[in-house]
Amino acid sequence: YEKRSNEQIEQTVIKRPRVGTSSSSLYLDTINRHMLDFDFEKVCSVSLSNLNVYACLVCGKYFQGRGRSSHAYFHSLHEDHHVFIHLHELTVYVLPDGYEVKDSSLDDIRNIKHSYDLNNKKYLPGFVDYFILQNFDKKSQLVQRFSTLVRKIWNPRAFKGQVSPHELLQEISNASNKVFKLAEQSDPIEFLCWFLNSLHKDLGGTKKRNSSIIHNIFQGEVKVESQPLIVKSDADEKDRLLFDLNREIETIRTPFLLLSLDLPPPPLFKDEVEKNIIPQIALTTILAKYDGRTPQ
Repeated sequence: YEKRSNEQIEQTVIKRPRVGTSSSSLYLDTINRHMLDFDFEKVCSVSLSNLNVYACLVCGKYFQGRGRSSHAYFHSLHEDHHVFIHLHELTVYVLPDGYEVKDSSLDDIRNIKHSYDLNNKKYLPGFVDYFILQNFDKKSQLVQRFSTLVRKIWNPRAFKGQVSPHELLQEISNASNKVFKLAEQSDPIEFLCWFLNSLHKDLGGTKKRNSSIIHNIFQGEVKVESQPLIVKSDADEKDRLLFDLNREIETIRTPFLLLSLDLPPPPLFKDEVEKNIIPQIALTTILAKYDGRTPQ
């Protein structure tokens, strides 16, 4: 690349920051979009600091600051890479000149927190998208480590074929006061209930409906309609209990994260290895108690 003299660098430094227009955005053609990956931890590749981090839009590396003594500034001089984006404020600057660029061609990069479908239309991020795209620097360690694990699992450029959840398991053990340990098996229902409620609380969720992504995705609602029955002592067993349509029906709506299902009884006969045969029953049959028609 063309070397600059000290005089040229000094002239570049004393330029005042200005808002870039289409005529001043001279380096936008150097942006290399296929090198950009915002799923990595937002820390400087030199100082490992997570404060005031910029991403080089040419090579995709992260650097701290944009002042004269910053790593991003020196990177722009040494590598001749000039376009940087602030990873939290999503503002784009040209270095070492130091002016901000506002150009519509950068909208796809600025919107790194949004999700798009195959038709390039925005859609509401789901559970995985939420933990990949959001910034959790101010959240609990449980949320941060779970987000890191999700990013690793769905990272298309991962150099390993497997991902270890060891860091998340360590934090689960600490956050649960050793109730769920690494070397001991625990009840999966208890763990799932604790894990979802802990994520909900750490994400700022309350008892209100849809107050966090956890309740928005996993929480459902059961509507229970009840009515006093008429008991006839002189009637047959089938006709002893009757509904009176004229009586008031009480309706209760109850939110839930987990639903209990009644499993079918095991069969009397055993298979060839002296074990009970597991009956094959459709899930819709087990869920029939919640279909709104089956009395309980």
